[in-house]
Amino acid sequence: MLDTWTTLVIIYGSNLGGGLSTYLIASGLRGTARQITVFQVLFNVITALFLLLLFFIERNYGVPLVHAFVTSLKVDTGQQMAFVYLIYNVLGAVVMYVFRGPILERIQRWYPPSIEEDIGKLRYLHDHAIDTPNLALELAEKEELRFLSLLPRYLDQLRDQPGAAPVLTDNMTRALDQLHGAIDEALGELGHHVRAEDSERLISLVNRHRILGSLNGCIASFCKSVSAAEKSEHLSSLAMLVTEAFDATLVNAVEAASEQDLDDLAMAWASSDDKSDKMRNIRQKFLMGDFELGDSERLDLMSLTTALERAIWVLHEYLGELVEIDAKLEE
Repeated sequence: MLDTWTTLVIIYGSNLGGGLSTYLIASGLRGTARQITVFQVLFNVITALFLLLLFFIERNYGVPLVHAFVTSLKVDTGQQMAFVYLIYNVLGAVVMYVFRGPILERIQRWYPPSIEEDIGKLRYLHDHAIDTPNLALELAEKEELRFLSLLPRYLDQLRDQPGAAPVLTDNMTRALDQLHGAIDEALGELGHHVRAEDSERLISLVNRHRILGSLNGCIASFCKSVSAAEKSEHLSSLAMLVTEAFDATLVNAVEAASEQDLDDLAMAWASSDDKSDKMRNIRQKFLMGDFELGDSERLDLMSLTTALERAIWVLHEYLGELVEIDAKLEE
């Protein structure tokens, strides 16, 4: 039979070890899931360390604390240890509640929300807005512009973290796919509430949203092609050049769409016209140049130029929708 002192240490140690085991098991989690896990781990670790400190003081200095309290109860040893578990959880809850502010602040700083959580949720268009169709349409357009403004992040990642770009591109794609799906679902729900006179506006919004989904996929493919081309000695400079050129075109389009100025939109639309001839010239220049490309480099060249050509074409289509809408409004 274990005495009560030994049982106390086992209870505290098992909770401390359980907290540390949970932390190791959850090491692959990210975002809110990781924050919740770390909070539970801190609950166990802080409470166990605090009670072990009280145990040391009581055991070595004779100060009546937890052991003295539970052994004074007129119940059997098993029930006394049950009270130890109760004290452990109540004390832990009180400590975490009192210090919840600094604890949560540090957890959020150490383990920020994942990119899917940060980007992949609606910011403006919530359920309660659907009941007011005019407001909901305006909020949906704000979600559309937010989605568009997030697309240049793909290219920022290519420049800032080229080594991690493939992984970051996949993460960004998942986040934007999630956001696109959320907007798509909200627009579908909005279709049941919108008035007849606003139906054309909703249809235009749905069409633009569809194009933005295609543009997201095209830019993701372009970024993967850039990452592959950058590994080639012959194609790395071309990859950097077309990335900067497309980034300038995309940023210009985002600014024009945000300001909703017809002249700026028309200029952005014109700058994103058909690039097939230019892409064909680039391919011929590299394929018939002074150096010979390997088979994989030829494929990377084709992939890079084709992905850029398609991304610009889809961007041109989207800007064309905006130019048409603004022209109608000015009439």
